[in-house]
Amino acid sequence: MIGTMEALIIGGVILLIFGAKKLPELAKSMGQSKAAFDEGLKEGTSSDEEEGMSFDEEELHKSSIYDEEDEKD
Repeated sequence: MIGTMEALIIGGVILLIFGAKKLPELAKSMGQSKAAFDEGLKEGTSSDEEEGMSFDEEELHKSSIYDEEDEKD
């Protein structure tokens, strides 16, 4: 885990690299990126639920055949 001293050093380096004027813009863009990622993740999860996440009977049968062969060995 990162300690207080390490966080301060990293923050100081970031401040030196980007400058005080760019930090708010950087933070805003990171927040927007995270929000877009979370929204996409939520859409992906809801579309999986709509599809039902079910197997075809043929796929289920194939997987059960492989399981039986593994148990014999």
